[in-house]
Amino acid sequence: MFEALFTDAEAEQIRRGLIPEAMEDKWFIYFSDGWLWFHRSWTGAMIYALHLEDTASGTRVSESWVNRCPGEYAGSDTAYDRQLVHFLIGALLLKRNVAFPMPPGSDSVATGVQQHHYVGRAYPESSGEEDPESSRS
Repeated sequence: MFEALFTDAEAEQIRRGLIPEAMEDKWFIYFSDGWLWFHRSWTGAMIYALHLEDTASGTRVSESWVNRCPGEYAGSDTAYDRQLVHFLIGALLLKRNVAFPMPPGSDSVATGVQQHHYVGRAYPESSGEEDPESSRS
């Protein structure tokens, strides 16, 4: 399960989502009926969903979902999916300077190729082994 706790201000910003404006924008993210939905902008495929629940200590993810339909999403590494969702929230929704988690086995891939595939823009890379919470500002 994907776990995260957000302050009220962070949750408000996250719930605003992200509407793609250019070809490089690879994600359409929106909040509806308690769920934060992550769709690929080009195909419309829903890849991730997070149920957000308000609590006394902030807004937490109470349930998470990842699409495992091979025709829509080829990913199969749940640990990497968690890192990528942390990145998408941090970089795209909270506008933080966070490193892009490189997928396992991508050591031979040219710099920037994975970021372009996943998010359409360049970001500093990390090995994907760091704790995503350590990048919080």
